[in-house]
Amino acid sequence: MNYLDIKDSIYEDINVNGPYTILQSDELILKIENTLFSNCHTGSGYLFNVKNQFRNQYIQFKNVTFTMFQGDNIKINIIDSIFKNITSRNTLPALIDSKYSVINITSSLIENFDINSELIRGESQYYLKDDIFNNIKTNSNSLLSFLYNSVEINNVTVTDIQCIGEYGNTSFILFNSGENPNKLSIKNSNMQSNKSNDSFIKIIGDSIEFVLENSIITKMKCYGPIIDIKSNNSNVLISGLNYSHNINSNKSTCGNIHFSNNLKVSINKSNFTTNICNGNGGILCMDNLIYMDLYIISNLFENNKAINGGAIYFEENKNDISINGSGKIENNTFINNIAENFGGAIYSKHNKLYLVDSNNNEIINNKAGINGAGIFVPYSKKANSFNLSSNIIENNTINSYNNNYSSNPSYITLNNTYENIPIKIISGDYLPLCFILYDEFDIIMMDITKYYSSMSLKVIMEEKNKNFIEAESNNNEVKSDKNGSFTIIGNVCSFTNGQCDLNNLRIFANPNNYTLKIRIDNYNGILSYKFSNIEIEVLSCKSNQVKMKNKNKILYCENPICDDKCPIGISAICEASKEENVNDFNKNKYKCLKGWHGINCQDKDYMNFSKINKAIYIITIPVIIIIFFNIITIILNKKEKIIKDTGYYKILFFSVGLIIYFISNFFITYRTYFNCALYFLFKHIGIFTILCIFYIYVIMGSKLGIVNKQDNKYLLVSSNISLEKNKPYNVNANNYSYNDHNDNNNNNDNIEEINQQIEIKLSMIKSSNSNLKKSKSSIDKKNENKILKRNIKQVHSLIYEILFIYPIYIASIITVIIFKYFKNENYNDANINYFNQNNDGYWSYQCPLNKSDFVYNLISLLLLIVVLSNGKTIINYECIFKCTRYITYSTYVFVVLGPLINIVGFVILNNQRYERVIFETLLNTICYIIVFLFFSWDKLYYIIKKEKKIENYFIYKNYEMCSLHKSLTCGCQLEKKNNNVIPVIEKYIDFYKFCSAIVEKKNGKTRLVRVESKISIFNDHNEQ
Repeated sequence: MNYLDIKDSIYEDINVNGPYTILQSDELILKIENTLFSNCHTGSGYLFNVKNQFRNQYIQFKNVTFTMFQGDNIKINIIDSIFKNITSRNTLPALIDSKYSVINITSSLIENFDINSELIRGESQYYLKDDIFNNIKTNSNSLLSFLYNSVEINNVTVTDIQCIGEYGNTSFILFNSGENPNKLSIKNSNMQSNKSNDSFIKIIGDSIEFVLENSIITKMKCYGPIIDIKSNNSNVLISGLNYSHNINSNKSTCGNIHFSNNLKVSINKSNFTTNICNGNGGILCMDNLIYMDLYIISNLFENNKAINGGAIYFEENKNDISINGSGKIENNTFINNIAENFGGAIYSKHNKLYLVDSNNNEIINNKAGINGAGIFVPYSKKANSFNLSSNIIENNTINSYNNNYSSNPSYITLNNTYENIPIKIISGDYLPLCFILYDEFDIIMMDITKYYSSMSLKVIMEEKNKNFIEAESNNNEVKSDKNGSFTIIGNVCSFTNGQCDLNNLRIFANPNNYTLKIRIDNYNGILSYKFSNIEIEVLSCKSNQVKMKNKNKILYCENPICDDKCPIGISAICEASKEENVNDFNKNKYKCLKGWHGINCQDKDYMNFSKINKAIYIITIPVIIIIFFNIITIILNKKEKIIKDTGYYKILFFSVGLIIYFISNFFITYRTYFNCALYFLFKHIGIFTILCIFYIYVIMGSKLGIVNKQDNKYLLVSSNISLEKNKPYNVNANNYSYNDHNDNNNNNDNIEEINQQIEIKLSMIKSSNSNLKKSKSSIDKKNENKILKRNIKQVHSLIYEILFIYPIYIASIITVIIFKYFKNENYNDANINYFNQNNDGYWSYQCPLNKSDFVYNLISLLLLIVVLSNGKTIINYECIFKCTRYITYSTYVFVVLGPLINIVGFVILNNQRYERVIFETLLNTICYIIVFLFFSWDKLYYIIKKEKKIENYFIYKNYEMCSLHKSLTCGCQLEKKNNNVIPVIEKYIDFYKFCSAIVEKKNGKTRLVRVESKISIFNDHNEQ
């Protein structure tokens, strides 16, 4: 191995001809120290040609003051070399100055330079690979100056570089593409802890391609963007970049990475964290754009900071021509970025950004000092912003208040609604106005930081249809034109939390029509008003107002003043004297409002129900007496078949329920909780009793009635009865009795006789079922028997359901009364605080059971609807009691005039007690009288006429089939059959009693009838 050390030497004016160099060697360690090479030339294009084969062989230059490599059209290879400890104060490039050359610097160390010039300069192609640049200080306009050629930098480490040249004219890399397209490629490199008095990497020229891949740029501090791309046409690819802890300390520049002009940018899979720009754009800044294709995909922007646009800043296009672009911003995360003023994550003025597709970006937890913590678009939101709907934008805050996106103030709305236009006011009145300030995202401008606090709104008034002369303004008072026809005060406000309140806007004007307009001061932006000019009509004073005139002789009105002892506006009004310009409480008088009386109008007037009570007694007592006599009539004629068959006890319970209800009318004008509780108790017990009876009739009719005589129930009951004409039938021989809750005959037959009749009847039904089986061989008897059994079960259980529910319902009513009493112990006649003033001014007792009454009325209405629904289905049935039809008809009235009226009264007339009592009492009374008449008329009528025909109260159609249509339902007039139907009807009535029986007497004992014993009859028959 050879070793050459050159020290303290000077080589100058050397010219080597031919393909030779000054020094050529293999396997040489070359050290040159404190040596000058000047004006040296070789024909080979190299000063040195040293080939090394091992890693420990190198070329080292130390403290050399000279241009080491100079020449044109040469090829320079510097491999595994060390250049360090060089100080130079001249302007020549310290390492290479070559044109039209190809220069490779590989695996070399360049460090500890202190120079006034570039390190590399020249119009050559450079290839830097695996090199280290460390501790280099330069005062030139750049350290590496690449002109008009492409450059590739791969796996280069750059640390502790200081570019301290003149501000705006110094950088680490200056890449000038010239007029032809050229490319700068930086890959797999690490740049950290460097400083520059301007941008660290500056790219200019006409057309460039810039690639920055898989690199690290960190801890850079520049007085300008770290990367500044100003070429006319730029095609930029940034991928896999880790960019962190970098600072642009120049407030007048934009971004850590700056783009302009015609731009195609793709930034993907990169991390930008903890960077600062003292100007706009914490990371990216794009301004003076003519054309932009922008693709920002799958990047992280975190903890970056700037004045505006904590992560990205788009400046408006200042060029006259702007060509449409395209692009995508998707799958990026913007988190914890900060803008001192606007746009915690993104700030945009670019009017073509709407062309960029935006999807699946997360913009969260960013902050701004003034507005737009997530995104800020000063104006023209539709053009300057991408679509926000397909992104996650949340938890972005200004001083802990959510503010995900915003713009400058955009428009003002009037928050007051006036029905009549023009607005009618009286001179001297206040006209409160409220204005709301919105941004372009239709969000109220909360302005938490008071940034827009200097912006003021002024209301200007002018006489309608008259030329307006600018008003004078003095201490918030504005006068009109020279005529002095009006004065307006309190007409200036500022926006607080987005709201400008003119609560003290007061207008003094002579009667006329005027227009109110608004003007915004101290704001240079464009605002629109989403309301028309406010038209007002100033009226003369009201009859109860005092006419006054101010110092300008303008009429205004004042409300009269009365003694402070009188509660004006609460229970009294103050009436003005007839003198003008005098408002003296000694001359004005007070008058009590309706519902108040006394010396100082402090005593309440309670509602007088005496006339209503008198009318209720006049109507209700006779009704109760009539119903009572009806009960007496029923009891005296309980053995009549119309009473016995339709249900003696059901009739009595119905009548008692009506009496209980009508008794409640005596307490409807209650003034105490006790009377209210009695009204509530009697009313709902009476209504529920009536409903239970109706429910029993209708449900039994729907289960046991028939549509036609092909029904299984009819065939069962009638099959063993001969219907031949003139055939005698012994009714008494077939009679049997059941003791149930509806019908207790209380006859004188002995118990054994009754039981024998029951056994006979059960055997007859078995026989009937046997005959039915023979007559319906073509019908699915199994299914029909199931239906019949189910109907019998339902009728049987119906009685038990009523017996179970009825006491529970009454108990619930009593429980509610007791509960409300203990919960509202102060609801008593002595405590006037629990009296309510009605619309007419009078006071009435506010019962705590009112809401419960509403609920029970609603329950009753629902039960009525159930009864009506079932009643409508059986309206054309046969083998049902006629009273079932009457019940259905009366239910229509019951629904309309019954509990529904009470519900309507509660909802509509709740604060009109007097009218509500009349409304409910009158219509309810009509309702229940009609219900009583529908239910009872036939029984009373046939008892009085002593008509005992069973057809009078039981529906059985006995007609010949139409000979023309072979039908009973064709609509033709049908002739009655000439046969004896009485046995069939009585048989069917017995079937009703059999199905509804729940107790029986046998061997002197009373026992419950189980439904299984009834069903077993059909089971026994099916086994035969």
